[in-house]
Amino acid sequence: QTRDAFAERQLRRYTIAATPEENAIFDRLVNATFQTIDSRGGKQGVLFRTLLVKSLLSSPQALLETLDQRLAKLAKLEKAGAVEHDRQLLSELRSLTERACTRGTSKLTRLVSLLREAGIGPKSAARVVIFSERLKTLDHLAETLRAELKLPESAVAVFHGSLDDESQQQLVRDF
Repeated sequence: QTRDAFAERQLRRYTIAATPEENAIFDRLVNATFQTIDSRGGKQGVLFRTLLVKSLLSSPQALLETLDQRLAKLAKLEKAGAVEHDRQLLSELRSLTERACTRGTSKLTRLVSLLREAGIGPKSAARVVIFSERLKTLDHLAETLRAELKLPESAVAVFHGSLDDESQQQLVRDF
């Protein structure tokens, strides 16, 4: 029944090249070895690198959050060789990621451009839903889109599963 209440979705695929700053992070991650993880054997090292790549694909802000979480775990361990190696590697990745955050991403630049082309702005009645895997990315998108498109605070909301039922329902009603 609700299907008729919404316009048909228009799916479009865009290929957007990474910025040089993002490519530097990808290049560093390709052969990164995390000694505190890889030394245990198994697939944990591959899984952690995959987590880092997925974080970066979401946004540099999401990657920073993941790097900071791992650095906090390492800070609690004795400063042995493997821990120090990983701390240095994560710090290097963090520095590269901070540069990507400062520069901005080509995906976000393109998203803002597409929203402007669609007429999204302070006086627009149009509604847009943007999905992201990471909450940090959603928060960054909300902040950036408000600023870049000059949208009022109430025009952008972040909806996620951690919200209580009442908050979720209110966001749905507001939409």
